[in-house]
Amino acid sequence: MCRFWLQRRKRVEHWKRQFLLHMVALVLCVAILTFTVAQKFSEGAWVTLLVTTALVVLCLCIELHYRHVASNCGGSTKNWATSACSKAKVACPTPSCQPRC
Repeated sequence: MCRFWLQRRKRVEHWKRQFLLHMVALVLCVAILTFTVAQKFSEGAWVTLLVTTALVVLCLCIELHYRHVASNCGGSTKNWATSACSKAKVACPTPSCQPRC
């Protein structure tokens, strides 16, 4: 979210307030994670590191997929859903089923 607000700082007037709020949340979460892992590493806190790393990698993979889909739909993320829908084949179980594209 910090990156989100930094990217939109020229378009949104209240970005500083939102950025500060999310920066405090980020620092708090990192501090809690660091403290917990340092205190309880031998008791299984390494699992927390493993799960957190896996979730970050998953989110990065999803973002990469979205960028790939956007580039396949003309390079613009504005109409990527409409573009992807026009190429999709939808199997409808009933005649009344209509695709939502």
